[in-house]
Order: sequence, then structure tokens, then C-alpha cells
Amino acid sequence: MLFIKRFFFSTYSSIYLSLIIPIIFIFHFFKKIRFGYIRTKGIGDYATPMEIFNCECKGGIHDLSDTVLVWYKDFDVPNNFIFKKLFKDYIVMHKYLIRPIFNFFNRNDYLKKKFIIPFRYVDKNYFKEKDKIVNLKNLSLNMIWQSRDIYNVLEKFPPQIKLTDREVSKCLEYLKSKNIKDKVSFICFSSRVSDFRLSETRSGQASLRNGNIHNQIKAINYWTNKKNNYAFRMGRGDKKDPLKNISNKIFDYKFDIENSDILDAFLFSNCKFSISGGNGINNFPTIFRKPKLVIDFVNFRDLNTENPHKFPLMLPKLYLNKESNKLITFSECIKKGIFQMNTVSQLNEAGYQLLDNSEDEILEVVKEMEALTNGGKKSDNSNQDYFWDMITDNYIYTSKNFRIGYDFFKKYEGLFR
Repeated sequence: MLFIKRFFFSTYSSIYLSLIIPIIFIFHFFKKIRFGYIRTKGIGDYATPMEIFNCECKGGIHDLSDTVLVWYKDFDVPNNFIFKKLFKDYIVMHKYLIRPIFNFFNRNDYLKKKFIIPFRYVDKNYFKEKDKIVNLKNLSLNMIWQSRDIYNVLEKFPPQIKLTDREVSKCLEYLKSKNIKDKVSFICFSSRVSDFRLSETRSGQASLRNGNIHNQIKAINYWTNKKNNYAFRMGRGDKKDPLKNISNKIFDYKFDIENSDILDAFLFSNCKFSISGGNGINNFPTIFRKPKLVIDFVNFRDLNTENPHKFPLMLPKLYLNKESNKLITFSECIKKGIFQMNTVSQLNEAGYQLLDNSEDEILEVVKEMEALTNGGKKSDNSNQDYFWDMITDNYIYTSKNFRIGYDFFKKYEGLFR
């Protein structure tokens, strides 16, 4: 079946290109045109990359003001509101109309420079090499995926997505329905689960990035026990883990029948800070320049896709040797390729077990995050430098500006060597 699909697509592409390419060349004499591809499988695939690209264009890094930009996407979009806002100045067409054109121009270096949008697509060698114990080290900086802000434009420009007065008014009505009035602070919190990805559910290959939302409740209660503080549990997908016995200042928005794309954007764009795992949902605070705390973090090999701006703190998961029943150091995780593993079954077969962050560990880092967002001084984390040096020595273009929660690092300092 796959062979037949490829045959028909190849035949279709050949006929289609023979007709459309001459038209594009003629059109190009009168108006410049470029073509691009955007991956849309998850919010993390397009939200931050396009926010960065739009800021780069605004900053003059790409001179495309006189050019028509035409894109195609490959999957259904998980948040249409965000997608339409990010692509409001561009043309997006069906993949069967644009993909053959994109592939045709992308094969030739000269035509690529002339007709392909200067978007930093993921280098094909990156995915081939990143799961190996020895990581690829010869990618040029310009080949790093567009999700990495190599020009620091996120610091220079405000969010490119703006809600209209009408859209804001609609969202404020939602807050009023929850008896939330002006001059309040709220945070957004979430946790990744396997049911978010159908492929994980079917195969039983649970991701190491998954976490337990209930481990966050102690910290959320701490936050909401203060006057005028509220919290929204965010997320989509699974419907198996509703929050129970929570206060009337904590809203399980994930299960709310009014849950919508526009409300997702509004809540994240107005929160004090967010708490999430190392998954796609933490792109929302990035595109809206809101501080984010990432817990249950396992993606050290992929930190080249993260931006330290507004990402002041994280808590990593810990690794336990099942035979010795002892925690292992992060240097051992690097040496043995444990950070290259993706699923719980892979890790267990290798003789290791992953430990989620505990509710007390999360509570302490939330207190630290609260202090930071209220203008407090950062904790002295200079003793973490050797750890981040080790990460940057072993992985591709990792910033040294990330930091682990002070109490967590102090508690497990010996593991970070």
C-alpha cells in the first residue's frame, strides 16, 4: 500500500510540476515568491518556531517585505487560534499543492536560496544522530532548528500574537463566570500523559516526559491559599485524570466544557507564570514571554531546542539503578546514553527506573519561582556551572543560562557531577 501511494504521488508530482514550475518562474519576474513547510503535529512544532521567525523578519534578519510567502502544513493543527495569528500575513495552502514545489526547489542549492523561505528546518542528520550515545557535533549554528532563538529576538521584541479587544472581552467573561475579578494573579499548570499521543497509547511506549499532575497539587494549594491567587490546570487530549477535592480557587480547565483555543492563548498570555513538563504546552509561555517553570525534565540532549529567556528554573527527573537501588549521576546518564532514551520500556530494559519530582520538591521550587516573579533576588546558583559545562560539552549548542531549582540542586548536588 505504501509503495502504491508513493508511486501515485511521484506520478502526480511529475505532471503537476511540469505545469506549475514555468508559471512560478514567470510570476517571479513580477513578484518574488518563496515556499515553506511547517510541521504542525504538536503546538511545540510550530508555535515557538514561527514566533521566532516573525520576530526575525521584524528585526530585518530576513528581507522578505516584498516577497509572497506560501506555506504548507502536514498535520491537523492542535490550536487553530494560535496558528491563524502566527500565519496571518502569509498564504497557507494544501500540502499536495505546495509540497511538490517545495521539494523541487529544496533539492538545488541555487533554487533553494531563491525560492525557499529562510526558515531553519530541522537538519535531517540531527534526528539520525541524536539518539546515539555520541552526539552529532558538526551541525552549523544556522542549521539549528527554528525553535532555538539564535539571534535573541525573543528578548528584543514583544509577543507577535495580539488578542483583539473583542477577543479579550470574550475571555474576560469566562473569568467572570468563575467569580474571578480584576487585580488577581493566576498560574497555569499541567503535566504530560501518554493519552496525549495516540501512538503511545496504542504501542504502550510511554514517554519519559510524562508526569503525575497530582504531585503538583501541594504546590498549587500553597499558591492559591494566598489572597487573590488562582490556578488553572491546562491541557488537552486524555480524559482520565480529573483533579478531585480541590479548592474553589483551582480550576480543572482541562475538563471544562468551555475549554477552547482562544482561552488557551488568553490564560497563558495573562498568567503570572506556568508550571509544566518538558513538552509542547510550555511553548505557550514562550510565545507570550511569560516565565515558565519546567518540572520532571528529561530532555537534556534536546536543550538546543529550548530558549533560556523567561525559563529561569527547572527540576530534572532522577534515575535509579534497579539492581543496586541507588540513584545514578548525570555524568553516568551521559556516558551510558541514558539521555538518548525516549520511553519507559527502553529505560527499564536497560536496568534503570525514572523518578518523578516529589510534591515537596515541586513545592520548594514553586516558592523559588514565586519569589523570582515578584522581583526577588535569584539564589546563588554559581555552583551549578560545572554541571552546565558538562551538558554543553556533550550536547549540541546548549545554553549555559539554564538553572536547576536551588533546594533540589543542593539536595542532590552529588548526582550532578
